[in-house]
Amino acid sequence: MAHLDVIRMGIIGCGGNGRGHLHHYLTHCSDVVQVVGLADPSKPAREEAWKMTGNDPAVKVFASHEALLKRTRPDAVLISTPHVYHTQQILDALAAGCHVLAEKPMVCSVQDAQAVIAAAKAADKVLAISYNRHTQGPYIYTRNAIQAGEIGEVVFVSCWQSQNWWAAQQGQWRQKMALSCGGQLNDSGSHLLDIVLWMTGLEPETEIMDGPLSEISGPQLALCRWGLFVKQFLYSGLFIQIFVPWIIYDIPWAWLRPLLSIVYVFLLNLVAVGVVHAVNPRLRIDQAMRYAGGVLVVAVLGLAYAAMMP
Repeated sequence: MAHLDVIRMGIIGCGGNGRGHLHHYLTHCSDVVQVVGLADPSKPAREEAWKMTGNDPAVKVFASHEALLKRTRPDAVLISTPHVYHTQQILDALAAGCHVLAEKPMVCSVQDAQAVIAAAKAADKVLAISYNRHTQGPYIYTRNAIQAGEIGEVVFVSCWQSQNWWAAQQGQWRQKMALSCGGQLNDSGSHLLDIVLWMTGLEPETEIMDGPLSEISGPQLALCRWGLFVKQFLYSGLFIQIFVPWIIYDIPWAWLRPLLSIVYVFLLNLVAVGVVHAVNPRLRIDQAMRYAGGVLVVAVLGLAYAAMMP
């Protein structure tokens, strides 16, 4: 694989996320990255992205990724498009001789994942997924501590993500199954799954999903709307629980949000510790209860601040 002093980069997908990447290329690494092309079927999106380059005539603009690959012949591409398009765009880019940085999730099925990984190996090109937490200090520190055995055997990991995803993505492609191939957990929530697996070095054995993913209505909509979107993974001796409480953003009284968040976390963890005890008998129930109490203390300190944010 040849060394490149300057990477000629094409950007496939000029929406908000793609333009975020473009901003970093233009402002933080312009000495090693030269943006040569932009592609998006949306004319306003690609025009907005081109405007960020100062309407640079050296940056070519296209309505399709095929045209970008053929006419600019970049060294690498960033793919930031609706998830369902990732597979074909990755395969096309690799076939055109490009390295690929794709936004998460990589693809929408195990079969597609196997196909693009095989294509990257055959092309001898880098295929990377934009899980940026692998490069961030706190996660590197935690991974090193776990791998070195400094904190002992890990038997329980609880991840918290609170964001206004439901309301912010109303009517957008991220909530359409045909384009996103899943809901919040499949989207930004996948960062949690990725970083927990990376830090612990574990792989899932059994997957249990409770809650709808996308394009939901009626009772399922109410379930998801009120924050009972729970994804749980069972591992050998380890129970990982991930939940996203959208409820705090539906309450008009800011002072009530942290209280509801605390109650939500406490009750959910009471259920979780019971499952932990059943899955891992080594963890006594009194230890599990102390964990739930600890989470409540953390919730008081952290969620009160977070939930008061506008």
